[in-house]
Amino acid sequence: EDIPNVLHPLPVEEMWGLKRRAEVLRRKFKCETIGDVARLPVGVLKAEFGVWSEVIHRWANGIDVSDINSDSYHVPHKGFSHARVR
Repeated sequence: EDIPNVLHPLPVEEMWGLKRRAEVLRRKFKCETIGDVARLPVGVLKAEFGVWSEVIHRWANGIDVSDINSDSYHVPHKGFSHARVR
């Protein structure tokens, strides 16, 4: 609910999962912050990132539709991923 005040001021490099794409966003699209990315139209991102464009746009706007595997709660970890605990 506080995305504009908490997430959007962060540097674009702080956006999870971008690595090389963050460099492109900064260099090609002049995005300094996650808020700058959030304001880009998806179509602009799509020309550069293809199917990743919608994911990047959702993440920049604080939307993550990924499922969390509740079966892994008992395993100590530092974060969540799509990987299954074996």
